[in-house]
Amino acid sequence: MDLDGDGKVTEDELEQFLQRKGIDDQHRSTIVQELFQKCDDDGSGSIELVEFVHHYVETKNQLV
Repeated sequence: MDLDGDGKVTEDELEQFLQRKGIDDQHRSTIVQELFQKCDDDGSGSIELVEFVHHYVETKNQLV
């Protein structure tokens, strides 16, 4: 997903990734919007690995 290799995923990079996976426009937009609202903790406009992992572990713990 990290097309420029900077260790972060931008909305555009995520959008392109989902498009390559065949996700339609409407669902892509919703997924990107919701993921960034949930995971972009510092409001930088990108999701860093530490932000993603934090929310992944939090969600996993809620399911257990």
